Amino acid sequence: MLVLSRKAGESIVIGDELIVAVTFIGSEAVEITATRRDNSFVKSSVLGTNEGVAINDEVRVVLIQLNRERARLGIEYPPELSVARTENLPQ
Repeated sequence: MLVLSRKAGESIVIGDELIVAVTFIGSEAVEITATRRDNSFVKSSVLGTNEGVAINDEVRVVLIQLNRERARLGIEYPPELSVARTENLPQ
């Protein structure tokens, strides 16, 4: 499991197509939204600490820890897929 911290509005790219964004951070839960690169909707979910959601057959996201500004997400994915923070990708 890869663990990454994300602020509201930040996202990660998994593989070539899947984008998972933290859309809202509350006091007890976080909302994540998954889309494809073409902006087609995949899934949206509200997670409490230690709760997870399967984004598709290969990818699962778990909320590890939550504070006011950041959500620590655990990403479970097959080793053949890459994971990158969107701010680290070339424009």
